[in-house]
Amino acid sequence: MMLWIHHGVIHPMTGAAPFAADIQIEDGRILKLVPPDAHPANASVLDAAGLHIWPGFLDPRTHLGLTEEHPERPDPSDTAFAQAAAAGVTAVAVCPAPSVPAPRKCSFWQTGRVPEPINAPETLIYPMESMTEAALHHTLAEAKEQHQRIRLVACTPSELALALRLHAELGGDVALEHRAASDALLPELAAGGMPIILSVARSRGEQSVYGLAAQLMRLGAVVALSTDHPTARIHHLPLCAGLCLRFGAGEEAAMATITRNAAQAMGLEATRGCIAPGYAADLTLLDGSPLRLATAVRYTLAGGKIIYQR
Repeated sequence: MMLWIHHGVIHPMTGAAPFAADIQIEDGRILKLVPPDAHPANASVLDAAGLHIWPGFLDPRTHLGLTEEHPERPDPSDTAFAQAAAAGVTAVAVCPAPSVPAPRKCSFWQTGRVPEPINAPETLIYPMESMTEAALHHTLAEAKEQHQRIRLVACTPSELALALRLHAELGGDVALEHRAASDALLPELAAGGMPIILSVARSRGEQSVYGLAAQLMRLGAVVALSTDHPTARIHHLPLCAGLCLRFGAGEEAAMATITRNAAQAMGLEATRGCIAPGYAADLTLLDGSPLRLATAVRYTLAGGKIIYQR
């Protein structure tokens, strides 16, 4: 059945300003954005009058559903998936526990009380601290040849410099989990073309992650924030984006860290992170700005289905 979201203010995260429109959804995807008007008689209608509609939020690094017995594949019964949906988070990457030998394979999940796997490009995680330069060079070259998606974890400035140098040489589909702030490398990091995932859970204070995120975005970098749940709780993700405002990021840039940029870091940018025809109908409907504490999530949709309603 067709779903028609009526009279909302859309924040598309495409670079366009917010605008009032209706959203026509069919088969889990956005079919049309149309001026507010009478809806078809055969449509199921969700009245969004007074609500702000954003792309569903994404977290590119979590450990939702993992246990000591199952450190690689999440348990869908974990209530954190429902907590994520209640915070407007519609998709997460679940990264295996550090005890799992590298390369660790990410899995991608739609949130809610009944989470479902998302069909996404295979992503392999390589901690750079456990690899020699020769091994890393071979890994990136092979991944590029096989069209694999790689995520490198850099924990020191020297590892960060090596990742930048090898990516400049070899290219490929690479995202970088960055835990090694170095002012001298920031311009090169921003120009490197790799999506950068910053974990708020590993910050040694607000300035070390939110200030870094704002600074990198001013330099043109694609920055995504992650909670690394349960180290930081998944339902705090929108508030983490809001903290970027304190360090000079605008609302669009701050929200990009949990929408458009996060989708790119997860390899999902063709289907998620924006509101536009053809994209998955993953949407978060709120009664105000998601970056403010007083704002409440009213509805969360994934694939055109309501997975949370307040």
